Amino acid sequence: MNVFYAGFAAFLESTLAASVVILVVLVLRRVFRQTLAPRIRHWLWLLVIIRLLMPVFPESPVSIFKVVDYGRYVKETLLHSAEQIGQRHTMGDGQLSVPLPEEGVLNQPSAASEEQQGIYQGAGNDENAITKQFSTLMKVMAIVWSSGTLILLIHLAVFARRMDRRRQQLIQVTEPHILNLLDEVREVFKISRPLPLYTGTSLASPYISGLLKPWIFVPQSLLREMDSAQLSHILAHELAHYKRKDMLWNLLGGIAAAIHWLNPLIWLSMKAIKADRELACDAYVLETMGEEEAPAYGMTMVAFMKRYSATGRPPTLLYYSNSRRRQELVRRISMISSFKKGSYKISMTALLFIVILGAVTLTNASGSTVPVGINDPKIVSNDILPAQGSRQYNRLDRAVKKAGFAFEAPAVLPMGYGLKMAHLSAAGANKGTDLMNSATLTFEAGSGKYRTGQIILEALKQVPSEGIYTLEDMAEKVKQRINVIRENKAQIQEQQIVIGDLNILQIHATEDNRLKDIYYLWERNEIGYKLNLGGASLTEEQSESLIASMNLPDERMKNTYVNKDLLIVDILDVEDLELAASSIGFTPKFPLKVLNYELERANETSKINFSYPENEQDELSRVLYNRYVDETSSDNEHLARFTFAQIKDDGLYAKIKNDGQALFGRIDRGQVQVPVTPVIVGGQEVLQTAPYKVDGELSAPHEPDFISYFWLEQGVCYQAVFSNAQVQNEQDIVAALIRSRPVDLEELR
Repeated sequence: MNVFYAGFAAFLESTLAASVVILVVLVLRRVFRQTLAPRIRHWLWLLVIIRLLMPVFPESPVSIFKVVDYGRYVKETLLHSAEQIGQRHTMGDGQLSVPLPEEGVLNQPSAASEEQQGIYQGAGNDENAITKQFSTLMKVMAIVWSSGTLILLIHLAVFARRMDRRRQQLIQVTEPHILNLLDEVREVFKISRPLPLYTGTSLASPYISGLLKPWIFVPQSLLREMDSAQLSHILAHELAHYKRKDMLWNLLGGIAAAIHWLNPLIWLSMKAIKADRELACDAYVLETMGEEEAPAYGMTMVAFMKRYSATGRPPTLLYYSNSRRRQELVRRISMISSFKKGSYKISMTALLFIVILGAVTLTNASGSTVPVGINDPKIVSNDILPAQGSRQYNRLDRAVKKAGFAFEAPAVLPMGYGLKMAHLSAAGANKGTDLMNSATLTFEAGSGKYRTGQIILEALKQVPSEGIYTLEDMAEKVKQRINVIRENKAQIQEQQIVIGDLNILQIHATEDNRLKDIYYLWERNEIGYKLNLGGASLTEEQSESLIASMNLPDERMKNTYVNKDLLIVDILDVEDLELAASSIGFTPKFPLKVLNYELERANETSKINFSYPENEQDELSRVLYNRYVDETSSDNEHLARFTFAQIKDDGLYAKIKNDGQALFGRIDRGQVQVPVTPVIVGGQEVLQTAPYKVDGELSAPHEPDFISYFWLEQGVCYQAVFSNAQVQNEQDIVAALIRSRPVDLEELR
């Protein structure tokens, strides 16, 4: 039994070391959540898995455990007898964080404190005496630990067997058009191995199973209801798991959890690994299929997660998206919407970061007492909110000012076209910073459901060390996207043309002798340009005129290209806030902190994110929308949040009060009618709604209830929205918001 107890002692030291690494990774994910690429975030967990499963590690003077120095405490309080046994049996010096005592010390009684004597008792030369050094508590814990580990390992084996049996009970898909679609997606991912596709009536979501003989499952309902493009996204996601070896990750994570199940941090890390794995998988799909696929892929994910999930979060600007894992959904959609080619690739900087972190976390402390260095503090920008890796504007002048490079835009647009939005993002070495090197301008004719055409222009700044773009890569991704969307039925042709002083690669796709897609690719002044005219019915003359007019934006263009009705406009700095104040028509309240809640996001939006608009014109009324998060919460997966919105009152508050109900927009554009009750909060009359679900009767029973508060001050109607499952002190927060004063923009400067 002495070896058994020593093994448990070794487990204690190993799991404590792994806990330190887990905390390091969690802190890095939190601090650099806008900087770390999804693939790097997932790779960080490889360090944790290695620390959990490897029994021995080398010593190093740069080990993080020189700072933590947990090993000495563990050894002196828990592992005294384990070291004695381990020197002759199971434990090697490499696993210990401090040197072993000299041999002459091993057989002497310990000089530990009374508390320590309660953990291990006595000393002796014989095997029985060594065994008795472990207290009864330690022995019981060792038995419980080993029993739990054995049960979990058996469960893993039984689960694998059960999945194999389940496959035998499923229906193998034989429909030619579905198998052809699977083969096309396999070809895009360069997977030569055939993967069987199964289906059934189970309500389970799609998954891939089988480490040695992988197979894919997609429910029959999805095969029936999803179109080819959506189904290709689902299949691409599962094939991405296969290419990334995520099934092996699952196995290693399951084994690690089985061994370290006593450690609560293990279960927290397993959840985080799963979330980061899905983000990395999404990034790999877009890297393979092309960033042009991001909008369609994102909508597929929204529809899919809406179908299979329920929310525990307050409504956000995506008020119609109601996922139980809302934070995960928001992260995934944010990543998808801002994805740029090459961001999945591992740069030398990222690789060096992983190597250094591995040297720090996958080594034990040596005898040196030199402290580990501390990184310089992060420089705080002058923005109201830190750089998020992307920005969305409704004005060309803001995009030009905030971009990290000078990009061109068309000075001449076809009749009826205007700017819809300008989206900036940071790619490569700039990712997560305020230096944007990708700009996408979207021009539309018409608006909303009456949109009649769309032109998308993307400009990418060349970063030689990062390989952000090449025209060849851009062309290849365009062709891949066309093949996926058109199901390889389109005929793609390329030709070199000259427009003005530009040598342009024209790519167009036809199907049944009808033009479906047309792209123009060119480069000027180390900026790559991609013009997508597939959503616009332009003549050849109009297209050439548009390209020929490309130039650096002048003041006329900056002042002309403005869309006052864009649904979501980011507010990240003081100038953004000044423009938002002008748009909503009053000086807003803009507290950066409310009690223990920090400002997390700020946007200018439309009335659909405040209440149900009376008509299309009313829907265009502008709203300031802030979201706050409880940064003091220890539960990273369920951070408490609330939203604070404000709109110029046009009789809305009186109408809500007189009608005795508030109206909210529903996912199908219908109304959700919610009773209100006047209450006094902070000496102010406030209208409090009854608990309601975000989509009313369309919501599932298990979806959370929300409570909204409305109040009127100086001609402004304010609203605070809470999920009563997350925030307990709602009225305290409302009172704090009432006490806050309109923002002083001069002071912010």
